Amino acid sequence: MGFQETKAHLRKCTCSSSSNRKQDLTPQNRIHRRVCIRDYGKSICRATSRVALLNALQNCLEGYESLHAHTGILQGDISTSNLMINEDKKNSSWPAFLIDLDLALKE
Repeated sequence: MGFQETKAHLRKCTCSSSSNRKQDLTPQNRIHRRVCIRDYGKSICRATSRVALLNALQNCLEGYESLHAHTGILQGDISTSNLMINEDKKNSSWPAFLIDLDLALKE
């Protein structure tokens, strides 16, 4: 294929919809956020005791409720990988928290 043939071929491939219709490329009900932090905490599955696990689960549920009440955001991907516990005595500001809001929805 020559240069002109390649340009024509790409134009055919990229223009799959009618040029008369206006395309809406904006995703609906999504907010792009990015937070860069250092590693902090571990999955609640790796809690050191049952008491620590249950306390972390309670704190994660309270955090989920607070996230929804204050922002209207639903986490959307609750799993043991996204419920974190912090048992570091030196830095215990948040004993448990939610992560991974990629699939979060705003009501």
